[in-house]
Amino acid sequence: MKRLLLFTVILSSLFASCKKDKIAPPHQGDAFVKYYGNVKDQKASDIKQTSDGGFILLGASNSYSNSDFNDYFLVKTDSFGNEMWSKTFGADGSVNFDEQGITVLVLADDEGYLVAGNRREIVFLGGGQPSLGDSKIVLYKIDLDGVIVWEKTIRDNPSISYSDFIADIKQIPSGGFILIGETSLV
Repeated sequence: MKRLLLFTVILSSLFASCKKDKIAPPHQGDAFVKYYGNVKDQKASDIKQTSDGGFILLGASNSYSNSDFNDYFLVKTDSFGNEMWSKTFGADGSVNFDEQGITVLVLADDEGYLVAGNRREIVFLGGGQPSLGDSKIVLYKIDLDGVIVWEKTIRDNPSISYSDFIADIKQIPSGGFILIGETSLV
């Protein structure tokens, strides 16, 4: 079944005092629906408004890989939801992973974006059946043009069998970040 990432913005009665021509072109109604991605599956997890009035959307897609496993999927739009750029990214192909972008943070001073997600190893059992292995939290700093600046795996210790899952991330005034989530021993 073909599924596409759906992005809907509905201007509510809270904006009733705003003039329509300041919100959207005269030929556009009070709402718009946009689809992003390609064939196969796209999943949306988070959306934030950017300083230019557009949006940054984060999720996962298996549309751009040779497997049914997901990669991170990031889309930047203008204020009307028109795609400015999009990209998929994740671990190299040496190991199979299922990756899901969970939360995106618009960095202060237009430095770009911080993407946080879960990278789950795919383990193939007898008979070639895939099974989900350990999960690690992975952070990516992305510049305003969608280029990866750096990647960091949190608590990447192969000698301990545990799974970490990110729920949210916030930037603190000192320039660092606070992450919340879940850890379970396997």
